[in-house]
Amino acid sequence: MPTDNFEVQIKRVLQEHPGLSYNDQSKMFSGILIIDEGDQYNITIDLTPFPQKFPIVIETNERIRPIADNHINYDGSCCFTVPVKEQILLKKGLIKTISQFINKIVVPFFQNNSFREINGNYKNGEYSHGLSGIIEAYSDILGVNDLELTVKILIRYLKGNGYGKNDPCFCGSNKKFKDCHSYRFKDLSLIDKSIIMADLKRIF
Repeated sequence: MPTDNFEVQIKRVLQEHPGLSYNDQSKMFSGILIIDEGDQYNITIDLTPFPQKFPIVIETNERIRPIADNHINYDGSCCFTVPVKEQILLKKGLIKTISQFINKIVVPFFQNNSFREINGNYKNGEYSHGLSGIIEAYSDILGVNDLELTVKILIRYLKGNGYGKNDPCFCGSNKKFKDCHSYRFKDLSLIDKSIIMADLKRIF
């Protein structure tokens, strides 16, 4: 379970979001999540995958139509981001607690949906669906916009071939690797190699 005492985390969530209730047997929150004044969503939050993966969140009133364009998975769960980004957030410790997950991931997700309902587009942007979204995520992680270069970097990483500190950075800036994108390449170590391999197979 997450770093802090689990019971303490549950109490904190219930204090911060009084519209939710918690079932200890199912390890699930359910109820109303208030995201802004006068705006709320009926949801369930299944904690069983956490902290290895994000909890499973389902919007239960079908205010959001359950289709991929609305970032809802085939099983009705909310699609917050692509798996590689999720792993980085969790393994970097940027999402350590249930409260952080709700406040930094879930609430902005629904706020973004509410913005789209009014304005027809997402305020905070979005990854494309399917393979395009996966490619965009890797480009974002590595800081490059060239698909061929992105693939070469991923293959090099999988083969265990890194970059020397004084090598030219892969981005083409002519800076030394240590002074440029070294931290981005390091982020790849937070992603399961099996996921990277599967994504490369999809790309090809």
